[in-house]
Amino acid sequence: MDKKDRHSTKHKQFNKRELRSHHGTGSYVPPMQKELERRQRQLEEERRRFAVRPVEDRRNAADSLHQSALEEVRARRKTPEMTLGDTHTGQYDSLQANLGRRRHRSKQVLPKKRRRPQERFFRMRSHIVKGIIGFIVLMILLYVLPIPLGTIAVTGNSKLTEEDVITAGHLRTPVNLLRVWPSSLRDALAKDLRVDTVSTSYQFPATLVVNIEARQPVAVVATSFGFATLDKNGQVIQLSPAITDPSVPIISGAKLGNILLGDTISDKGVQSALTYLAALSPTGKKEIAEVNIGTPNGLVAYSTTGIPLRLGSDSQLKEKAKLSEDMVADVEKKNTPVQYIDVNVAAPYVKTE
Repeated sequence: MDKKDRHSTKHKQFNKRELRSHHGTGSYVPPMQKELERRQRQLEEERRRFAVRPVEDRRNAADSLHQSALEEVRARRKTPEMTLGDTHTGQYDSLQANLGRRRHRSKQVLPKKRRRPQERFFRMRSHIVKGIIGFIVLMILLYVLPIPLGTIAVTGNSKLTEEDVITAGHLRTPVNLLRVWPSSLRDALAKDLRVDTVSTSYQFPATLVVNIEARQPVAVVATSFGFATLDKNGQVIQLSPAITDPSVPIISGAKLGNILLGDTISDKGVQSALTYLAALSPTGKKEIAEVNIGTPNGLVAYSTTGIPLRLGSDSQLKEKAKLSEDMVADVEKKNTPVQYIDVNVAAPYVKTE
């Protein structure tokens, strides 16, 4: 028997064993099943390799692998086409089932598409830029349009109202705090003769608090055409033909000419009298009716009961103011008739009748 015959005999024996294995009589594993297992392992490796691809790419890759596996099986069996009815060995059914299950499983476990860090950065930056632009447009509209925004509260003063602040500060109505500059408002109110000091602050949610300390009248002095009311600095805050407030002390003995509203009196005697009156307490101011600066012996104050208080020179006027308050209160308490009170810080005394 030559080599060709021996090969033909072995091939026939191999086919007989293969037939017995198809009928369940042996433990032989057919080549087709090995091929299926090899293709399944290849599919698993390809799916792991394509796990980082997008969803559509992985699905297309799975479809192509599925189609290539079928074509390779057809080529090995040398059949024109395989169908579900070709179940001579059951290999095609097993291939379809395994590939179908794994394809369905791959569709279920496909992760969602992840955004790249650079893409997230540009998207976040775009949102931030849009928010800033929207905020700027909103602020411009609120500034230009006549929309009321916020309120103004006036504190520390009972003479000036909110309308007075709006008028003195040259503010437009309705009040919009976006158009109000606190520094400009303070400068405008500082020029008002009724205002001594002014400060501003903001209060939540949208309130501009204007704290105003009004000028307090300290004395009244006679002028060529009437009377001028002075503050503690000697500035004229009011002009009138007659005395409007009798509780304000009078400075007599001064020779003043034509005085205008807003002028500051720089006369030395007037400034000394203002220093003495400004040093008095609110109660002491009610006890002093006049300060004469025209006497040769210096300043002389008069109480509301007519008691002269000889102040003398313009030195230690603040100490003399406190001393005169105590001495006047003591005399009125004892109800003692006196000629005058010498307000001498070193040796004060009361001259009785």
